[in-house]
Amino acid sequence: MLLLHSSSPFRQAFSEFGQSEPGSRLFGVLQVVIGASAVVSAFGLIKRARWAAWSVGLCGVATAALLGVQPLFEAMDAKTQRAIWLGAALVGAVAIAVSWFARRLARRDPVAFNETEKSPLGR
Repeated sequence: MLLLHSSSPFRQAFSEFGQSEPGSRLFGVLQVVIGASAVVSAFGLIKRARWAAWSVGLCGVATAALLGVQPLFEAMDAKTQRAIWLGAALVGAVAIAVSWFARRLARRDPVAFNETEKSPLGR
């Protein structure tokens, strides 16, 4: 999922760097950070690396920041602004959850249940 997520920010970053609007460079840099951290996160999760949790967190924070500053650069009504900020908060919460999961994977902790206990399926 993270690799699929990374394709859109790279594409949007290239289009932002070609524009001359004041906020387009900031959006382009944030898009590159989002795309790069998503790719790094995907490989880190596959390898169960310790740094994968930090990479997922960076991807989530950058995505939430991009969503959070968007109403400052584009004219929109208050209802739309609240919806975008709610979306940014949701992205941040999901990033925290995935980062927690990645941290547990890196420590080789069982995610579903404690290994010393019986399986939840009773096997």
